[in-house]
Amino acid sequence: GFSKNILMLNLKDALILIIINLVMIISKEILRFGIAKNSAYKKFPIIIITIFFIIFRLCLNIPTIYNFEELFIYLCTILIPAVVEELLLSYLAFNFSFKAVLFYAIPIGLYYYVLPIIPDFGDLQQRNRFYQ
Repeated sequence: GFSKNILMLNLKDALILIIINLVMIISKEILRFGIAKNSAYKKFPIIIITIFFIIFRLCLNIPTIYNFEELFIYLCTILIPAVVEELLLSYLAFNFSFKAVLFYAIPIGLYYYVLPIIPDFGDLQQRNRFYQ
């Protein structure tokens, strides 16, 4: 079967969810690009906005960490990807065009909502254990 996908919503709710996220991505990148272009020779404002966006993303994913394994999972799945993505987007905004930033940010930000099928292999994995 399939689970945890956007198709569990009706079409209207799915489109609203996609449009809201698209507006958030575009507005964030407009802000980043505007700051990057207005501070053409100063890197301090783009560094501050990058740190702000990293902290904002990390505040959305505050875990409860009880052991080293959970800390490692948090570092590898939340912290490092957030830092790298925000640094890349700031680099693109500072050195390239607004289109380059959107060309990367929109597919990465919306693939959760655009990809309609996420297979749930739970039962299949259980059955394959008995045949080995």
